Amino acid sequence: TANEGSVYVEIESGSTWVLSGDSYVTTLTCNADAIDLNGHTLTVGGEVYTEGTASSGEPIEFAVAESIGAPDGMPGEGGAPSEGGEPPAKPEGDTGSEPPAKPEEDGNSNSDTTE
Repeated sequence: TANEGSVYVEIESGSTWVLSGDSYVTTLTCNADAIDLNGHTLTVGGEVYTEGTASSGEPIEFAVAESIGAPDGMPGEGGAPSEGGEPPAKPEGDTGSEPPAKPEEDGNSNSDTTE
């Protein structure tokens, strides 16, 4: 089901887990009085848990994947532009001149005209 996953639960002595819904765990370590099913079902490694039963499960070991790419999350080395060297070429049509001047107003700033 969608709720299943690799989960190891260890309940310390003197603690109680009160279920608020059906639960699925891979392994469980607890004393006999540590689980209150509260009318729900606890499934441990595919087996239905019986209230009042002690359990001794094994912790799950997770493998950590090595990261690929630079520390900034970008592929390749560093991701920042290199220092020195030539800047990139200007795009075609860019003459480097100033932008055109703003058109002069004709003195008629009121665009609402009535006839």
